[in-house]
Amino acid sequence: MRYKLEKYKWWILCIITLAVFSILSILDYANPNECPENSRYILSAISQGLAAILALVFTITLVVAQMTRKYTAMDKIVFRDETISLMIVFGFGVVTPLLVLKFGWFCVGVSSSIAIAFFCVFSLIPFLKGVNDVLKYDIGIGNLGEEIMEAIEQGHEPKAKNKIRELKEIGESAVGEFRKDAVRNILYQLSGIGKKSARKGFGDATSLVVNELREIGIGSIQKHMFPEVDELPEVPEIAVMGLKNIGVEAAKNRPEELLGVVNKVIDGLRDIGTKAIEKGFVYFTTINAVRGLKDVFMAIKPKELKNIRNKEDIINNKKDREIVMFAEYNKRIAVNNIWCLGAFVTKYRPNLVDIVIENLNEIEKEIGRDLLMSLSKNCLSKNCINKYPNLKSALEAFKRRYKEG
Repeated sequence: MRYKLEKYKWWILCIITLAVFSILSILDYANPNECPENSRYILSAISQGLAAILALVFTITLVVAQMTRKYTAMDKIVFRDETISLMIVFGFGVVTPLLVLKFGWFCVGVSSSIAIAFFCVFSLIPFLKGVNDVLKYDIGIGNLGEEIMEAIEQGHEPKAKNKIRELKEIGESAVGEFRKDAVRNILYQLSGIGKKSARKGFGDATSLVVNELREIGIGSIQKHMFPEVDELPEVPEIAVMGLKNIGVEAAKNRPEELLGVVNKVIDGLRDIGTKAIEKGFVYFTTINAVRGLKDVFMAIKPKELKNIRNKEDIINNKKDREIVMFAEYNKRIAVNNIWCLGAFVTKYRPNLVDIVIENLNEIEKEIGRDLLMSLSKNCLSKNCINKYPNLKSALEAFKRRYKEG
């Protein structure tokens, strides 16, 4: 219930309605004996003022609809239920004082007109918030996605970065307001943008996307965006899949520019995977984080070095040597993060351990068991234990399970 109130903000209208009845009660209790001339002036001012406000709001709404450059904007902004309801309320607010003037019901009519005017004016707060939400979530996300894709296609990385930052702000707002549909839409947009950016070799733009996928993924977990019955995929799972796809794309394309992005992807998969299993997002998020780390590991094969068998062959080439060292470092981090997630799974959901082991078995075919086991003992694995000291026994249990398998 708390998140529904945050999402729809109906509590604002409840407060306004309560305030209206309070004002109406006070005015009715006071029952001032106003002279007809004063009453006529008050009623005339209320009617004209509300009519002017209604015209201004309607004009602003039309301008906003035109700014969206969408043929369906009128349906989403002007002809939505909230706008029609507001116009009806304002209509009563404009007509009621005129009826009072016509029939001379000054005693009750003045108080009622003031109360209705109060409601009309302050009901603009949730109305404008609703227009802003439609502009951001229903229209802005799609427009920004198209603009970012166009900027990347044209090779304008600075423009793409600015638009990604705007999308980031909307994403943070959507998570804060518990708008699951908007968060999903943003995550899908970011996933496609990140892949295209990585394919173009835009390191900075891709890093921004990776950071935002991580932040939204963790934020959705902290906000307890659990899926409803039969509702798939989970919100954090979309972030995990997006990170995996970007990481694989970045590892395969122009590694000298994107290995730093791969490193961020690996850390993001670990962070979302560990946070998810702690909060109950188990199978679709944490297990896919494990699979994502495995896929990124398999994809880290710099194109420039694929035909070189021995590292000694590149000892005199500084650039290639740095690429190989960074690539190997990323691969080690990816494996160690799988060990770390394996410890989490062992502690929280031991029935899923076999799935983690299956992914380690695929890596074992690539690097051998000895190296794979040694990675569970090095400093990177210790960092995981230092950060989560309660996992030490779980990691040892997971290692024993792996050896037995």
